[in-house]
Amino acid sequence: MSLMLKKLYKNKFFRKILAWRALFYFVEKSPNEINTIKYLYFLSDSNKIRKNKMVSSMKADEHCRALIDGRRRLECFSDTTQLKNCNENTLGFLYAKHLEENNIIEVVPMNQRIFSDYQYIVHPIITTHDIYHVVLGRGVSFNDEGAVAAFTVAQIPHYMPANFHIAAGILRVVCKEDFDLSVSYSVMYDAVMQGRKAKQLFSVNWDEWINTDIMELRAFLNIDRFD
Repeated sequence: MSLMLKKLYKNKFFRKILAWRALFYFVEKSPNEINTIKYLYFLSDSNKIRKNKMVSSMKADEHCRALIDGRRRLECFSDTTQLKNCNENTLGFLYAKHLEENNIIEVVPMNQRIFSDYQYIVHPIITTHDIYHVVLGRGVSFNDEGAVAAFTVAQIPHYMPANFHIAAGILRVVCKEDFDLSVSYSVMYDAVMQGRKAKQLFSVNWDEWINTDIMELRAFLNIDRFD
């Protein structure tokens, strides 16, 4: 990124312009293009009130507070080379399969530098997004992505990127009329109910479950509605 772009990025109005441009592309052109989705996050990053509410709600849970204050490194898997050796139907096996079949590039793990509480919470949510897909038995269709976003909203109510993803998705369907929203609403409602009753996934150390059968893991996490 050039020095000029770095200076522009520090300007909240410039970030909002990028965000709304991304929203247009999400609705009109390429909703699955990673840069389009990434820029939607600028919409939430510009709202300090929501960011503070999210941090406060997460730290209300004693276990989450300990993780956040202690800055434990929360990542996807610390050694992804293990995934190829996992038994069939384990979390690691299914995660590797999910990435390969959908041409997903793994998110870069958190580095050692100090993050704010908000950044520290958001980073593992991003890096474990595709684990949520696997645990919930969801693919990458419009309704599957909506289900994962709705589940995330239920677990972390003030996490705005997931809220924006749902809102932008519904707006796109209204404009394009390419999906049956009644089905989408039902899928997202079920996902919200599941997110409320399931254990808090933010604090899970996924390395400990890499070789666990997916059905056993779902039972432990109290997740029983999946495809």
